[in-house]
Amino acid sequence: MPHLRRSFLRWLIRDVVPFDIPAEDGSPYLRRWVVTKLGVRFFVHHYLKNDPEPWLHDHPWWAVGIPIIGSYLEERLVRLCPVHGRVTKKRYIGTLRPNFIRTNVFHKIAAVNSGTWTLFFHGKRTGAFGFLETELKGDRWETRYHQPKDFVLEYSRNLMETDDG
Repeated sequence: MPHLRRSFLRWLIRDVVPFDIPAEDGSPYLRRWVVTKLGVRFFVHHYLKNDPEPWLHDHPWWAVGIPIIGSYLEERLVRLCPVHGRVTKKRYIGTLRPNFIRTNVFHKIAAVNSGTWTLFFHGKRTGAFGFLETELKGDRWETRYHQPKDFVLEYSRNLMETDDG
């Protein structure tokens, strides 16, 4: 069965040029293909490493990620607490298990199995990408939300602005 999934992925990304999303050190952590097949536009992601940022992020649209090969551990925000900071839960997302992500959900890929490939479908853009930073100041946690300035995320954002679906 993995052989069929690999063949399916090769067919999806055939003739599509990927772009790499870099970690802070400049090395890629995610390779992305923007694919349109049968009138549907979506991403194919090949995870090379865990999310490099220590912060959780959100997306400008609802999304569904489906690991076709491999699996990952997702960390999601449960709540913010002035005493404990960010309270999260971790969920294992196995092969072929859909991961539904609402627009306002803060999360990150905490651990990824080497060679994980996912399909990533999304809805219409309704917001902006953002990161949720938490920092201990004295005896209380402070939270700051900021938008990315990274050129690759800007490139990704520009791709989404041209998407009408």
